[in-house]
Amino acid sequence: MLFVVVLKHIDHFPVLFGQIGKLIRRSGSNATRITVPALVLYTPNDVLTSREGVEAFFDRLASAEKLKVFFPGSYHLILHDKDRAAALQAIATWLDRAPAAAPTVRAV
Repeated sequence: MLFVVVLKHIDHFPVLFGQIGKLIRRSGSNATRITVPALVLYTPNDVLTSREGVEAFFDRLASAEKLKVFFPGSYHLILHDKDRAAALQAIATWLDRAPAAAPTVRAV
């Protein structure tokens, strides 16, 4: 059944990957517009972007509060790779921090 689902949607892959490519190409110039706290997880083995590209993106982030965490043994899907536990810990630590200017969220 899974095979049928994949074949049914395979004609959408070029469009999807084209859009992903646009996002990656534009991310560097758009990084200067990001002013909220940012956490960047990355690896040298990503097939969609290079380590240098991620580091350049990080350096361009306009956020005063930013952190990058490098996982040298993982690939693109860090949360589904051997560094999963360490990545989840990095995310939890980031979320538990006391940000300089936490955004206000109200329940409605």
